Amino acid sequence: MLAPMLALAILTTYAPSAIAQSLRQTPDIENTQFEPDVKIRGVEANTISGDGADREFNSYANRTFIRSWVNKRTGFVMHQLYVWIWYRGDSHYFRFANNEDAQPLGFTEISTDVISCRDISRGCVMSESFGVDLSSAQLAANPLGFGIKCYAKDGSSIIVQVTQTQIREQLQAVQRIQRGLR
Repeated sequence: MLAPMLALAILTTYAPSAIAQSLRQTPDIENTQFEPDVKIRGVEANTISGDGADREFNSYANRTFIRSWVNKRTGFVMHQLYVWIWYRGDSHYFRFANNEDAQPLGFTEISTDVISCRDISRGCVMSESFGVDLSSAQLAANPLGFGIKCYAKDGSSIIVQVTQTQIREQLQAVQRIQRGLR
């Protein structure tokens, strides 16, 4: 009985800081001869919060980052905010998102998974990942960051903050790639 309690105490004490330290701090650039686009996976952040009563989404393990694709031939850029969340309970099935002006944003469902159901009395641990389309103009017009509200099929919602660092680092990486294409 003591061993599981000790393991839980260690995990809760060290896991949040270990996970926070594991967040990607600089953009990761992938450029292969087999792809028409250079892919940029941006700086990771943990800036997801539940809206109202939806506090179950306030987890230190959540991740967001901007992904960008720069076409090698034209220099055209597409951006998407990648969101990965985990929570306990039934699947929520996130399906759409709005910006701070209540304008709908493009939305791509990526996955909904069961991570664990060891303690069914507390509900299964679930994860969802999805993408929210962003434009270069939206990123450039909001250099200090902005929020996106994401809505689930079951009525719950989360607010994701895109940070100043995420925007700055992503746009700088895109500019470096575009300069290299000339």
